[in-house]
Amino acid sequence: MSHPPTTPRRDGRSGRPERRRPGTATAAGVLGIAYGLVVLCAGLSGMLWGLNSFGEVGWLVFLCAFVIPLGIALLRNGARLLSGRPEAGPRLSQLLMVPAGLSGVAIGAMVAQADLATDSAQNQLVCFITAFVLSAATIVLTEARSTKAYLGLF
Repeated sequence: MSHPPTTPRRDGRSGRPERRRPGTATAAGVLGIAYGLVVLCAGLSGMLWGLNSFGEVGWLVFLCAFVIPLGIALLRNGARLLSGRPEAGPRLSQLLMVPAGLSGVAIGAMVAQADLATDSAQNQLVCFITAFVLSAATIVLTEARSTKAYLGLF
């Protein structure tokens, strides 16, 4: 049996040309991985730190059922987006809606009710704004036309 003919490329190699990953897809995948690592580390450190103050059952239920799996899913789908799997883009966007929505609600609640003159309230507000901006930026990059074209969703 003979192999089907392939067209030679400019660099002298033959075979199927590789797809070039656009910058939006690279940035979305890297941000997804970074965000997943942050959430995963926050969940693990919160579990280790909070066992004494909140009670073992409360932290284990909250962190094991929600925060740690969210971090793993963000990390996994960011890596899958970089490898070009078509299902990774919509999944990453949907997963990032959780921190974007929670931080958006927290920003609104803090602006409405918190005493912003204290350092702790200002630090919390900065963290919530950072989480919201990173989530929203990653969602925008994931939903960009060039990212969707790279994943074959157009």
